[in-house]
Amino acid sequence: MLESPNRTAEPLPQAPTRRLLKEGARARIYEVTLPPHTVGERHTHECPGMTVLGTAGTLGEAGDTAAASGGTGAGHWTWRNAGFSHTLSNTGDLPLTVYEIDWR
Repeated sequence: MLESPNRTAEPLPQAPTRRLLKEGARARIYEVTLPPHTVGERHTHECPGMTVLGTAGTLGEAGDTAAASGGTGAGHWTWRNAGFSHTLSNTGDLPLTVYEIDWR
């Protein structure tokens, strides 16, 4: 079992494309909804975590370089270290749902 990084951080602010979906003792899960050809808000994750593409489509990402990634299409994931700053975008013609998980 992986251990918690035991980091204290405020939740990311609510935004037009992002909402806090679940807050637990060990993780926060955000749902990001991006209509076609839109760019989300730039934000920084104080805790390490994952970004997971929840639907098929074309996800763009600008900012820091992910520590690891895998998969294609829905289920594609990236692992980010603490202090990771980025912007998500939908560069395709279909709406996208993305989940961002911050490990606490």
